[in-house]
Parts: sequence; structure tokens; C-alpha cells
Amino acid sequence: MLLKIESIIKNPLNIFFSLLGLTLLFGIGIKWIYIDDDIMKMLPKDIESRKSWEEIQNEFGNIDLMFITLGNENESVLTTENLKIIWDLTYKISANSLVKEVVSISNLDKIEAINGFMEVSPLQQDRTISNVELETLIKYIKENQKINSQFFDKNFQYTNIIIRPIININNNELVNSIVPIVETFNSQIGIHYSGQPYLTGYVPELIQNDVYSLIIFGIFIMIIILLLNLKSLKAVAMVFSVIILSLISMMGFMGWMLKLTNSHFFYFTMVHSSMPIILLTIANSDSVHVIAKFFREYKNTNNKHKAIQNTISQLNMPIFLTSFTTAVAFLTLISAPINPLIGYGITISFGIMWAWVLSTIFLPSLISLVDWDPKSGYLKNKSFIEIFVDWIIIYIQKFPKLILNSSLLVAIIAGFFIFSVQIDVDFKSFFEKGTTIRQSIDFMDEKMGGYLNMVIKIEDNLKSPSILNNIDKVQNQLDNNEEVSFSFSIVDIIKKMHKSVIDNNPVFETIPETQEKINNLFTIYSMSGNENDFSTISNEDYTTGLINVRLKSVSTENANKIVQNTSNNLSQYFTEDSYTISGILVIIRDMANLLVKTSFVNIFSAILLIFVISRYFFKSYIWGFLSVIPLSFAVLLNYGIMGVLNIKLSHVTAILSSIIIGVGVDFAIHFIAQFREKAKQTKTSNITKSVVRDVGYPIFLDSASNMAFSALILSTFTPVKYIGVLMFFAMVSCSFSTILILGSISQLFNKQLRNLI
Repeated sequence: MLLKIESIIKNPLNIFFSLLGLTLLFGIGIKWIYIDDDIMKMLPKDIESRKSWEEIQNEFGNIDLMFITLGNENESVLTTENLKIIWDLTYKISANSLVKEVVSISNLDKIEAINGFMEVSPLQQDRTISNVELETLIKYIKENQKINSQFFDKNFQYTNIIIRPIININNNELVNSIVPIVETFNSQIGIHYSGQPYLTGYVPELIQNDVYSLIIFGIFIMIIILLLNLKSLKAVAMVFSVIILSLISMMGFMGWMLKLTNSHFFYFTMVHSSMPIILLTIANSDSVHVIAKFFREYKNTNNKHKAIQNTISQLNMPIFLTSFTTAVAFLTLISAPINPLIGYGITISFGIMWAWVLSTIFLPSLISLVDWDPKSGYLKNKSFIEIFVDWIIIYIQKFPKLILNSSLLVAIIAGFFIFSVQIDVDFKSFFEKGTTIRQSIDFMDEKMGGYLNMVIKIEDNLKSPSILNNIDKVQNQLDNNEEVSFSFSIVDIIKKMHKSVIDNNPVFETIPETQEKINNLFTIYSMSGNENDFSTISNEDYTTGLINVRLKSVSTENANKIVQNTSNNLSQYFTEDSYTISGILVIIRDMANLLVKTSFVNIFSAILLIFVISRYFFKSYIWGFLSVIPLSFAVLLNYGIMGVLNIKLSHVTAILSSIIIGVGVDFAIHFIAQFREKAKQTKTSNITKSVVRDVGYPIFLDSASNMAFSALILSTFTPVKYIGVLMFFAMVSCSFSTILILGSISQLFNKQLRNLI
């Protein structure tokens, strides 16, 4: 033990203030916590989709665009007053230091034939235009399908302002700098926001605020459950103090690590929103076991110091072992391919070990400082949970084989439904219909053709008619996909220029037959335009270009299909080394693949490590095996429930297994430690009843109090709501599998298990 029990009893005030001071020192680091939810930073640097994304951005600028859509239902957006608003917003946002480029109808150029020559000029000359100029502008827009698709809905009631941020910025800062500017116009015109920068910059903060408000509500319910069962406000306050100080230390540690390492592994992302919930369950479990054990010992000895001594001497090893095994299990995330999970594993492992220190040193010092009345109800009367445990004991003693066979059957059925679990990391699925964010995403899908992007880089001679025709064929195949709303490349520019030099004749909106004619088009364009106009779709020497594709929201499964079909189409016209597919659609696919890998590797490696550590401490393979049975059963059951209820596996719900591992191993080790302790103390032939009575109460109390976090079911965010549902099943499966399965095994094989000690 870190400190001798006598030191805790003799110097409780010194220990109290020392640990409180250390906790507050850790807590200072909270001020350095940095929120960033750039989905690209979640991927490892060496994965092909991230490498290609970064190469494209370094050459062509940011391909992750934010959209501001303006307009009102049943009203034309193309009015002189609306054009003034669009003009003002375009130039105000352009002045933002985080913005590389803003494109709208206010600063678009038009290409047309005037007196037999190609003329490039602004589509809208000034902020204020006449009705005649407005009619000319509308006519040009309606004649150009690519402009229609990119900037307008089909009825011209809405238009996009497209924002290209500079690369490598914090999207949260971007959104917070743009939205206030735009909102000054909300009384004049309808406004919608979308695009990956907006979602990753705005939504995580919403989710975190939503989760934290629900956690506070959950803590309130937890306190009530603990108070009803412990029947002591002092005891509940002590449990709560351990929980809060553990949380402060963990979050402060994360800030300190970012300050000291400057590593993006320690950025706070949406994934990290689950850390407080996990640590709450573990810190609550440790402290509840200590308080419950102290009450039982104090009831038997009527001596506070003796009760503390007995409590710590019996619980120190199991609490250390549960904390250590859980921390090691989380540290396996260091090898995770999803970057935020690396910092996640390190941070929560520290929080778990600090919760152990607080539970076994800080909490006993608090208990020592307080006077306890042996005649109080919390020591004399049985709680509802204790009565329930007595009832459970009867069934374990009567039907151990039935319980084990039933558990095996449930595990087999759950294992079958695991194969029904689907993966979805699309942001749209995170929100229920009717919520503000979901309405904006649905609006973009229905009216504006969506906000997702896919980018295809072609490395070849972009002035060769044969290459350009192949690109055109690829675009035509893409445009035939109902989920693709728009594709754009240098081909569309060349076809537009070709049409304009031949008196705007639509018949000639084609690719010229020779490279010489194509070179001439660019030469003519340069007389009134600027060849830098094409810098976002082609490099200077026209050897590398982009096909920009905009899509509606799609499921992860469909994203994978679209990327694969696009790759198949490209392979018909280009060599494999001459094209690259990138964009958020590819990221969704790779995130899904990494998520599956991370989830299952983490589960199996954590279970293996827990087995090895338990085997080492208990010096028996049998005890090591028994220590992982409850959590393995709970993992099977909960993933089976996800399959049955069609709950999608995402980078948010993936933390379910971490909660189960953290709680499941805690319960199992406490059961095993108590069995071994009872076996040493008594020669009674069967000690199952005594063991279940001793550990059943704190386990079920811990489980019941942690069920308070089922309050997350009230969240407006679908994955968080699912965590609320699954928290309930996780607590039930972990507690019942420990008591029923391990209880039944100890009932049937009592003699054999005693011989292992």
C-alpha cells in the first residue's frame, strides 16, 4: 500500500490536504484543454487517404468547404435586395483571416462572346444593380447548368455562399468567427449552415454541452440512489468528493499533457466526451466498495479505526488490481490507429489510477475525520439492495446449473446477433429528425444537393483532348448517380470557353479536337481573365487537376460503394498511378474500417491483458480465466443488443466496450478477492452465500447508481442516446453476470476453487 493504514488513521488531516492540494495542482491543467474535432486529425499520418488529402490541400488549397445557404421558401432569391445581402456577406467573410476564398454569385466571373471575342467579366458588377442588369444576370445563370447545380436549388429560392478556409485551422474558431457575421442578417433572409468544417467546428461543442448537462442530471440521480441505500448524507458526500476530484485530476492531466507535449493526441474531441462517464463509473465503484465495506466492518466491530483498518487491508489489493488492470486495458489504445484514442487511453488511465489513490487513501482519511453513530439507520437497517441480494443467494444455491446453462444460451444468441451490428460514422445519423442540425443537413440534401465532397486527382496532360474526354466520361458516370448532385473540373471550363468563342452556340459546348485549339482557348481567356482563376482545379502547367464532386448525405456502407464504383470507373480510362480518390467520403470509409479494427483489437487485447495480470496476482490460470468471464459475457450481450436494436457502431458508441471492461473487471476481481479472503478465514464447506452477501451489495449498489447515466437517453444526439440505453444494459449485464455466473461456479466448484488458494 502507498501508505500504512496506521498513518491514515493517525494523520487524516495531513493526508486530506496533501491529496487535495495535488488534485488542485493537476486541475490547473484544465485551462490548457483545447477543443478540436477535425476528422482528418483522427486518422494516422501514414494512411493513404490522409496522405492524399494533405497532398491535394497543399497543392490546391482546402477541399473541405463550408456552406452558407441564403433564401426563403416560395420566394426568389434573385432580387436586387437579396443580392446586396449576398454581396455584403461575401466581402465581409472574405476579410476573415481564417478564410482563403469565398465564392458566391457576387464574385463569380462570366464567360461570354462579345463581338466575336471571348470576354471574361464579373457576373455582378456592383453591389447595387438595376432591374435590367438583374434580368441579364438571371438569364446567364439559368443558361449555365454548372452554376445552377453549384449555387442554386432548382427553383432559385436559395443560393450558396461557399467558404474555403485556409488549411490546418481550428474549425471551432472558424465557425465562431463567421456565424456572428452572418447572423446579423437573419432578420432579412433565411440562413442555413452546412459543410464538414461547420459540423466539426460547431457540433462537438453542442454535443459536449448536451452530454455534460445530462451527466449533471445523472449525478443528481446517482446521489439519490446512493442516499436511499447508504442512508447517510455524509457517506454519499464522501463518494461524490472522490468522483469530482478524480474528474478534475483527469481533465487537468489532459491539459498538462497538451501543454508539455504540444501533441494533437491530447486535443479534446467529440470522442473524449465519454471520458467523464467512464471515470465516474469507475471512481464510483471504488468508493462505494470502500464505504459499504466500512459500514459492514463498523457494524461488526463498533470501532471506527478498527473498521477502517479492516476495510483497507481487505480492499486495497482488489481495488488496486481492478484499477491497474483497467488502466492497462485502456493503455492498449496507445496502439490504436485513430489518433484521439491514443491520448484518450493515456488520460483515462491516469484518471483511473488517481481514483484508486483517492479511494484507498483520501476516502479513508475522510472517514477517519467524521464521527459515526453505530445506532443510525444506515448501520442497523437493511436496504432494498441487501434484501434483493438475499433473494439472489437463494436462487444461486438452488439452481446453479440452470443459471450457467441459461447464461451460456444467452451468450450464444447474443454472439449470433453481433454479426448484425452495422457501422455508421456519417454525421447526419448522429441527429434525430426535427433537431436543428438535422434539419439543416436534410435541407442541404433536399434543396442544394448535399454538402459531402469527394475529390479525384488526375495526373496527366490536362490539355490533351483524349484525357479531357476521359475525364468527361468519368464525370458523366458520376452525375448519373442519384446521390451525386454536382461534379466540376477543368473540362467544364474548357467546354464553356469553346462555346463562348463560337458565338455562345450550345452545340460547341464540347472539348476541341486538338490540343492546339485548347491552348488557344487559354490564351484568349488570359486576355481578359486570369489563369489563376483555375488554381483550385488545376496546377499551373496543367499536368494535375481535380474533379470536385458534391454528394448528398450517405450511410457509411453507401460511401464505401460509391468510392469503389468510382475507382472501377476510373480504372477504365486511367492507369492506377495516375488518379487518386480523396475527400470526406473516403475519410468516412476509412474511419469505419479503423473503427472496427480498433474496437475489436482493443476488446481482445484488454481481455487478454486482464487475464494475464489476474493470473499473475492470483497465481492461477483458473482465477485469471474467471476474472474475464463476466466482462466477456457483458461485451457479447451488449454488442448483441446493438445488433437486435439496430444501434450503429460509431466512434462515439465504440466506447461502450471500454465501460464494460472498466466495470466488468472491477466486479469480478472483487468477487474473487472476497472468495479467497473468506476461504482463508473459515473452513465452512461452502462459502458462496457469505461471498455473495459481502460483494453483492456494493456491486448492485454501484451498478444501480451508475445506471443514473442512462439519463443520456434524453440526449438530442443519437449516438449519445444509444450510450444511455447501453449503459443500462452494461450495468445489468456486468453486475448480474458477476454475481450469477461466478456465484454459480463457486457454488458448484467450491471445493476445487478452495484448493487453488
